Amino acid sequence: MIRYTTMCGSRAPRRSAASKKGADAILKLALSPELEGKSGLYFNGQRKARADAQAYDAVARQKLRANTIKLARLPTRERASS
Repeated sequence: MIRYTTMCGSRAPRRSAASKKGADAILKLALSPELEGKSGLYFNGQRKARADAQAYDAVARQKLRANTIKLARLPTRERASS
């Protein structure tokens, strides 16, 4: 038997309209034959869109990658290949 705390109220939590809409978008995009084999695309819901301008900035992407490698303590390409 599942019991819910008073934090959730007396009823089981309901899936909101926003979460259903988001789930529908993910399923459509994941299963769409038109997108088969395509990558690097950005969507706002189910509509193809452009990402924030910073996403197209090569210097910003390079800094993000370097910081991610450093913070996650991942091997860099130089160290991994030697």
